Amino acid sequence: MAGEHVPTDQTKAQVSALVGFGITTTEISQYLGISRPTLHKYYQFELDNGKVAANVKVAQSLFKQCMEGNTTSMIFWLKTRAGWRETSRHEVTGPDGAPLKLSQEITLDLTKLTVEEKKAVLKAVRKDEPDKS
Repeated sequence: MAGEHVPTDQTKAQVSALVGFGITTTEISQYLGISRPTLHKYYQFELDNGKVAANVKVAQSLFKQCMEGNTTSMIFWLKTRAGWRETSRHEVTGPDGAPLKLSQEITLDLTKLTVEEKKAVLKAVRKDEPDKS
């Protein structure tokens, strides 16, 4: 029978780093040559905090890059942390900004509309008619 697993500072650091890299607990236990229950028994703190520790290191590095004037890092920071975004807006209009006119006829069976729907259609048609005054 194999002896009881004894965690060391080195194996704790490895588990923490591997979790931070996104390695699964199954893969970490295989890497260390221990079962998943043993991994959880001796390394629960590292499993719970490894991702956070990795994110802290990356955030520190990104922040340092921003403070040193790295434009790409600053843009990334502002988009992800400050909610900045680049937007493109395209509006399509007819000649001289007029509304677009459909080039085809639309047939509408008014017998299938409710009274309210008929009123809405009539209102829309009257709105599109040129003023005769």
